[in-house]
Amino acid sequence: MAALKFWKEMVVLMIQYMKEENENENSSREELKLKGTVHMMEKESGLFFDMEYFEECVKKGEWYEVESYLSGFTMPEQNDQSSDIFFLIREQKYREALSEGEYAKAAEILKREFQVFSTMKKDSIKELTDLLRKNTEHNGLGDIKSNRTSLSNKLKELIQENPVFLRKLQFPNIQASRLTTLISQSLAWQHRQCSVIGFKPKKETILVDHSCLQPAGVTASDAVSNLLVRSSAVTTLPVNTSPVLHSGQISPYQIPRMVVASRYQGSAIKSMDFHPVQQTLLLIGKENGNIALWDLDRRKNNAYQNFKVSTQALDLMASLANENAASVNRVMWSPDGSFCGVAYSKNVVSIYTYEYGDGGTVDLGTHLLIDAHAGNVYDLAFAHLNNQACIITCGEDKAVKVWEITTGSLRYTFKGHEKVCSVCPQYKDNKQYIISTAIDGKIQEWQCGIVGSIRDRDEPGRCATRMAYSSDGTRLFSCGTNDHGKSYLLEWNIREGLVSRSYLGLGNYSRDVVQFETLRNRFLAAGDQHAIKIWDMNFATVLALIGANVGLPASPCFRFNQEGILLAVCTSDNCVKILANTDGDQLLGSSSPEIPIRGASSLNVGPSTGFADRNAPVTTNVTQNGEVRSLRNANDLEKSKNCKMTEINELFELCSLKLPDSAFADKVMRLVYTNSGGGILSLPYHGVHKLWKWEQNEQNLNGKATTAVPPLPWYPSIGISMINDIRITNLQVDFPCFALSVDDSYLVSSSGGNISVFGLSDFKPRAKVLSSPWTTTSLAWHPQYNTVFAIGMDNSFIVVYDYNSSQVIRTLKGHQKRVTGLVFSNVLNMLVSSGADAQICVWSTRDDWPKLANKLLEIPPGHGPYPRLQFHRNQARVLVFHGTLLAVYEAPQLHFIDQWVPRKSSGGITDATYSCDSQFIYASFMDGSICVLTAEAVKPRCRINPTAYIIPWDPSNPRTSRLHPLAIAAHPSESNQFAVGLSDGGVYVLEPLESEGKWGNAHHNDDPGQ
Repeated sequence: MAALKFWKEMVVLMIQYMKEENENENSSREELKLKGTVHMMEKESGLFFDMEYFEECVKKGEWYEVESYLSGFTMPEQNDQSSDIFFLIREQKYREALSEGEYAKAAEILKREFQVFSTMKKDSIKELTDLLRKNTEHNGLGDIKSNRTSLSNKLKELIQENPVFLRKLQFPNIQASRLTTLISQSLAWQHRQCSVIGFKPKKETILVDHSCLQPAGVTASDAVSNLLVRSSAVTTLPVNTSPVLHSGQISPYQIPRMVVASRYQGSAIKSMDFHPVQQTLLLIGKENGNIALWDLDRRKNNAYQNFKVSTQALDLMASLANENAASVNRVMWSPDGSFCGVAYSKNVVSIYTYEYGDGGTVDLGTHLLIDAHAGNVYDLAFAHLNNQACIITCGEDKAVKVWEITTGSLRYTFKGHEKVCSVCPQYKDNKQYIISTAIDGKIQEWQCGIVGSIRDRDEPGRCATRMAYSSDGTRLFSCGTNDHGKSYLLEWNIREGLVSRSYLGLGNYSRDVVQFETLRNRFLAAGDQHAIKIWDMNFATVLALIGANVGLPASPCFRFNQEGILLAVCTSDNCVKILANTDGDQLLGSSSPEIPIRGASSLNVGPSTGFADRNAPVTTNVTQNGEVRSLRNANDLEKSKNCKMTEINELFELCSLKLPDSAFADKVMRLVYTNSGGGILSLPYHGVHKLWKWEQNEQNLNGKATTAVPPLPWYPSIGISMINDIRITNLQVDFPCFALSVDDSYLVSSSGGNISVFGLSDFKPRAKVLSSPWTTTSLAWHPQYNTVFAIGMDNSFIVVYDYNSSQVIRTLKGHQKRVTGLVFSNVLNMLVSSGADAQICVWSTRDDWPKLANKLLEIPPGHGPYPRLQFHRNQARVLVFHGTLLAVYEAPQLHFIDQWVPRKSSGGITDATYSCDSQFIYASFMDGSICVLTAEAVKPRCRINPTAYIIPWDPSNPRTSRLHPLAIAAHPSESNQFAVGLSDGGVYVLEPLESEGKWGNAHHNDDPGQ
């Protein structure tokens, strides 16, 4: 109880602080935005009901906010007063719609929002219905403003009488600015622990403990310089406190240090970038204008390829300037690895498409050639702005520009800098921004569609600065070098725009701008004094030195791959050396000594000073936030590479069975096996469930689902059916959904109307639960409690509900649009949700169900269906799929593992599922085909064309040629059996031939391109 009280007091303090900031006339524009946050916190905590705000919303007619705010404290069915409150609100809304002649809107309100009162207020609803029928009488509503005022007074009386609001209408009487006072007291106590306490401490941050910097006369760089002379490949420096190592992070001793490969480049290296998915592929940009691709995988003989610069690029650069050949300033992969960008010292940005073909071949083709800036193009970055894939550039002409990546058209231009040397996309508060820095140290923040910068700040050294986010996008860092050679490495408070930490150890006499990057949410790395220096993000002193004995220049160019297990560094003699840790060496293939390769030619592609982290929070992409595929051992990788796909076209190439059905057929929206494996349950569009059961007999000894023996449609002896309540008929808005309890006892289901719970043994409805104006879009049973399930709603909320006690256990709010998928992990005690906002969220099922992580996917506009998900058998990996791809993530942090994009001709994915042993992934497509993929490598193993299982299939017949699976389900104990539900209502069970045993064991097609 003490912990609960403490939690409530913390919330009260935060509400008080935000209210005081909102009332402060000197508050900044950012602080004024906290007004909505205040009321959201009041609602979500349920601790304080702001009557004044509620009355204001009623008088303005903001009905959605009125009900949303009210629902944080009570629901219509809670008691009589609550029922009256909601009824009066909806009655006013209904009467106003009639008064304005919006009869369709009034009918919709009557149909959707008064259902909850159908038993309590029948007579009142009848009167309201009569008003709609006699629409000439509605003019008697009178003045709307006075009616709302009258309603506000009635609601206030009801709320004051309602016991639910007891002790919630009066804000606690506490000292003004209590939170600020506590922070000041804490800072004063921390400052007393400092060795230098002769001055008043600055309130720079409360995210970490306060500590005073060393006196100006003492620098850490002197000690570091001495260590550089005698350091080996990696020298670990002492630190006062050993940081705690969190799941998914690497320790200092796992930072790459073994030199495993080297290649001469023929020119100084300006920029490098590892492919975000194909972890061994390195893109190199050089001073002579050339670029190169180097695949470090030893099994491919360290493939190194050059690509000729296009004639158009050479001609364009020649026409724009007369000085020496252009240099590469920056190379970068797009977050999904399908594009790479090259910024040059002469006006031009080139965008290349990248495809990894069969047998390890690489196709790098010119996609766009952009005359981007006048003079140097200093930096570029990929981003997803306003639902458009874009590339951001900056240059010598003092401009930041945003280009559409598909067409190369200019979308936005931002001006107000000196020469712009760096751009860094940013995503915060559900909005997209661009941070840019200039050579004079000015840092500016831009928002698309707004003229002028929305925030300006100065880098402390007033010098050319680069900025980068941590991999998860929660921490922002900068590194700059002034004209006198002094370098600064800083962490920034993202919201306040202030420096929160200054890192020690950089040299004071750098000739070039120091390159830096972030590593796995834990480390910072900077190339300085002929070494790569490493800091723990949470500590100001240097943690380790890398490469001090491999011939690095004073300010080396370097790049880690996204997992942090490979490190590419450039040397003074124009070589690129690859350092690896044990995992990195394993990723490269069988062990071998360093491979020196010299004399390789390069690419004339026709300017690196850009060091912004590829993992900047452009969180709209599926492979963002630094997450990459998990390592697999060499054998798994070899099997994946050599795997070829079987194509099944004929009926005799597999075993299939169409389930008998004499009832009215409608397209199958959901499909599931019973957990016993002896039945299949479908939910057609019309909402009448169908169940098939296999009998145990001589032909089927175990009574499990099989293609050898047809099942029978099953109904209880009393002859009733399980029929859902249907109110809406627009599938673009509503998602029929159901979920079966673990013991096959109960089915929870919805087809747009009320949620129903049926007993599977007798089909009797057990309950109609959670009457709500919002539509249910997804359902999932709690794996540990047979009466608890999660409900995803089209208002973006997730409700955890116990139907046995008819109580809402928790309401989870994290999505921006409707919830499209829910799945529980019994092992990790988590709930994972997906939404139409392309967001994946992870929630703990313990205590207050906090949100643990979230991931934003990149879904092209107009490509449905919306994302859904399923857990791997290990209850840690999550399969996420939508119309354009399958992806696998590792919970709880949603680390990206792998993904697969189907061919466009398949028409898009309609459904997908793991096999029962999670060895395969079954995916169905709009063209009628089904693909069996290996789950470990996420590669196609077998494709089943509709000619092999749909009877009859006639491509010339419009009726059959449009048939395709909408739902797919895997057998719970037979890993090679699955069922599909078709758009015409048919259900098929498919298995491989007994002679083959597994999918994909037949003859192979050399073209695996599904």
